[in-house]
Amino acid sequence: MSELLTPLPAKTYPTSVAVFGEASVALALQGASSVTGYDLSRQRIKVARRLARTRDVDALCRFEVRDGSKPLPLKTKAWT
Repeated sequence: MSELLTPLPAKTYPTSVAVFGEASVALALQGASSVTGYDLSRQRIKVARRLARTRDVDALCRFEVRDGSKPLPLKTKAWT
């Protein structure tokens, strides 16, 4: 899969864990220096962590359960 992806700048990227972490893992495989995925479901977070481990990008991916009604803890400078 990684051979089909366009390289990204080594930045930090926030994502949702929709599709069980696929987007987060894809960003890590494309060269992101770190990716944080957020979801309401503990089960989806668990599946996303497992996917990141199987693709050897678990050191780059962090997943957190978050309440969707509250703002995410994003800092603009973290994206650069």
